[in-house]
Amino acid sequence: MRKAIPAILLLAALFAGCATTGPPSSKTLLDFLTDGATSKEDVLLQLGQASGTFESERILTYRIGKDDTGYFLLDRLNRPDLRGTWAMASHSLVLVFDENNILRRHSLVPVR
Repeated sequence: MRKAIPAILLLAALFAGCATTGPPSSKTLLDFLTDGATSKEDVLLQLGQASGTFESERILTYRIGKDDTGYFLLDRLNRPDLRGTWAMASHSLVLVFDENNILRRHSLVPVR
């Protein structure tokens, strides 16, 4: 029985790696954004690296998709063929930070 345990664990890990999931979407993905309160650090921790940066990184942009369950970040999809493209993008999230790296304003702009 003891020899079977490593084999069972290996098979479980292999099956878990084969599981397919859709984009990690959520209706609440962007709810943490509060103008005048959210820090750039919080944004980077929650959303990861921005798709684009402007004005010495005072403006960050993210490519956002939307499905029946909510919004998802295109750069987090496990689809290397879609990274860096606007395929599946429905919105661009634009975040503007002040000189103290606090979110001054944000906007979810439709792209189609």
